[in-house]
Amino acid sequence: MTLTNAIAKPFFATLFLTLGLSSNAQAAIFTFTRSADFFDTLDTAPRLTETFEGVPSDTIISPGTTLNGITYQSFNGTLAGRIDGNFNRFGNGSLAAERDGDLATIDFFNAGESFSISFAQPVYAVGIFFNASPTFNNSDFYIETSVGIAITGGDISNYDIDTFFFAGLVSDTPFTTATIGSQSSGSSYNVDNLTYATSAESVPEPATILGSLIVGSIIATKNQRQKRR
Repeated sequence: MTLTNAIAKPFFATLFLTLGLSSNAQAAIFTFTRSADFFDTLDTAPRLTETFEGVPSDTIISPGTTLNGITYQSFNGTLAGRIDGNFNRFGNGSLAAERDGDLATIDFFNAGESFSISFAQPVYAVGIFFNASPTFNNSDFYIETSVGIAITGGDISNYDIDTFFFAGLVSDTPFTTATIGSQSSGSSYNVDNLTYATSAESVPEPATILGSLIVGSIIATKNQRQKRR
């Protein structure tokens, strides 16, 4: 079977738009807005998840704080992080903002705000959940790294789990820092379950992932054509 241009063009357009595949001279990356796809890609790769539990609620995460192997390098302006037990979350805690020193007032991160983290060792993948209201654009929340950027957001149909958007990135090149945040067109948010892979072991090569997607797309296209006959 020959993959003609008539089939290939819409296929690759769909692939790039839905999976956020991108590449540059330094790294090949795949990005995800569905956590199930992200974790399926990681398979058995060694990974850790920061759940923001085991730390008392309202604990302040000041710039430079290291918690469970992650250093919170900076926050916007005079912001700090805060372990929150009030907003939507998966367990007992999530990460929200502290902007005025008054713990009686609980704060989200606002649209346009971000924070930067560094890992104790190079990582090959990172993913995080954003608890947020629906936004105008599909790119309103992001994880930015030295190898690429993963974006998410949009209307309610783009929620991954409950009120959570998800952004994840898998790379064939390691990185040590990430910036997590919202565009100015986004909404207020808190984050939960920050997962990162500490080894490339068991993480499929981008070419392997691409090959699987091509095969799947060809089968799906063939099935659609058969249904039309």
